[in-house]
Amino acid sequence: MKILRLFRSLVTPVTLVTSFVLVFLAVSMESRAQHMTIERPAGKPVPFAKIQEKCVSIPGLEFGKGKAWRDCKLTRARFVVTIGLLDFYHAQYCMMRSPGKCDRQALVIFANRAYKEDAVPVLQRIDPPGTKYDDPLVTGSGSDNLLAVSATLPSGNTMQRAYYLWRDTKWNLLDDRQWKSAVQEKLPRGSRISEAGTPDPATLTVTLSVSQPDRNDVQRLNAELGFAKGEFFVRNLVPMEEENHARQHAH
Repeated sequence: MKILRLFRSLVTPVTLVTSFVLVFLAVSMESRAQHMTIERPAGKPVPFAKIQEKCVSIPGLEFGKGKAWRDCKLTRARFVVTIGLLDFYHAQYCMMRSPGKCDRQALVIFANRAYKEDAVPVLQRIDPPGTKYDDPLVTGSGSDNLLAVSATLPSGNTMQRAYYLWRDTKWNLLDDRQWKSAVQEKLPRGSRISEAGTPDPATLTVTLSVSQPDRNDVQRLNAELGFAKGEFFVRNLVPMEEENHARQHAH
């Protein structure tokens, strides 16, 4: 009875509220982690011969006994591009906490210097299970090598696409607002971009909606972009109606 009274005296409303808050925060953080995309910079070298054959344990994606993940399965591996003396490869992982269940998916990009036995992970992202990755695509040449990393998330079939520029021996994330600012500068005064997709990595074109202050409707435009000196620029803005008309006459 003394122990029971002591326990009741300790379980005050304050402790109950505090416990509830801590539990809520823990559950909330876990929930957000299930839908969080993480990008990490370069890690330590790994044996080059393994990166196209099986998973390799790297920071953020460690697996095995006593690690965050019990096991890992390599689901896809491909060559990406050669820049100078560096060959880039990508690998897709299924990260498992229990046998046979994919709890997270990951995409890793490795760099291998020609004739060297090691590869270095230079970029990675972690996503919820069910995420589908496009093979990374590099366009441009010289000092303007542009990497597109695209993922379709299972929640709402949402496409995420990020662009990176190869500078100072690393892939640098480009600000998504930069190309939108370039388009905005070409629009009539008072017009604004109300909706926009992401540039297609193969053609560098993007469809967007533009609203104008003197019109009640929304105009659909196809923006043709270019990339030079580390920035996007606008080659042309074509109204969708004109583009469709030109295609019809071409046939």
